[in-house]
Amino acid sequence: MKTSVLNDSLIFAYPDDFEEMSKEEISSMAHYGEAPQFVIRNAQRHMIVSAGYKVINGFSAMMLNTADMAKKTQSEISKVMKDSGYELICNVKENIADKTAEGFRYRYQVQDVDMSSESLILKEGKVLYYIQCYYRTAMSEDSLPVFEVMLKNSSWK
Repeated sequence: MKTSVLNDSLIFAYPDDFEEMSKEEISSMAHYGEAPQFVIRNAQRHMIVSAGYKVINGFSAMMLNTADMAKKTQSEISKVMKDSGYELICNVKENIADKTAEGFRYRYQVQDVDMSSESLILKEGKVLYYIQCYYRTAMSEDSLPVFEVMLKNSSWK
């Protein structure tokens, strides 16, 4: 397994057959106005995983919870992707490094290819971590277990 560290705290683990995308490729992947800090891909699996974090101020850190942030993110993505056939599949809870992340799984289309994604939000102190996994819907039975292994093998510094 390879690893990358987010915010000098979350050690994100991923299989050796994934490669990190270049800074130029990452900068083109705007995530609500912010590019993710870390993106990996596996061309054979047709999978991309992106992760990032955002430090939030003290009052927001006290008030925000992952369930509310996941609902807000789902609402924003559904609006942005409505022309791509956005369809919510389900809400999810996943363990990332022994902490509970909340999110959702959805389907959409890109150039007539059915795609799916899982979007997760994790709050740790004053930091929101977001992790997205994109994969071809036809390959979900192979892709989701790989993503779950990544989450299971991640840890905190």
